[in-house]
Parts: sequence; C-alpha cells; structure tokens
Amino acid sequence: LDKLNVRVLESLGFKIGPSVEKAKPIKFREAGTGMGNPPPLFTGDVETEFDGDYGPDSPLYLVQDDPFPMTVLAIMPEGVTYERS
Repeated sequence: LDKLNVRVLESLGFKIGPSVEKAKPIKFREAGTGMGNPPPLFTGDVETEFDGDYGPDSPLYLVQDDPFPMTVLAIMPEGVTYERS
C-alpha cells in the first residue's frame, strides 16, 4: 500500500498506521480556523500515506483515542504496481 483513502462521516481527530504505536494523527484544523474554536466535524475522503508492509496480512489500525466522533464508511487502499521486464 502506498496511500489510503478513508471515507468518514462527521468525524474528527483520529490516527492511521500499521500499529497503534506507529499511528499518525490526521490533521483537521485548517489555517483559517480560530484557535478558540474547535474544527468542524468532517465528512468526506481523507487521503494519507501509509508506511506499513506490503503483504496481504499487513495490519491497518484506525485509532480514536480522543473524545471525538468517528464513523468510517469505507477504507480504500491505493497501491502502485510495476511491470516486470
């Protein structure tokens, strides 16, 4: 896997990675969002790079350890294939 697209519904503040310890946070706060206001809940596709293994049994963790909602509608892996010469 090179990238992951995760489709979420009204979600905020989760992490993605090949293990709980290596899960990286997904940023939802934009530069225009005031620091005194929480970022709005996000609905749509989140694209992120994935630095896990390439095998069919490679684990994928979506971690929500903050008190925010998270509804995952789809996980869409994106890979790159190469032709043999």
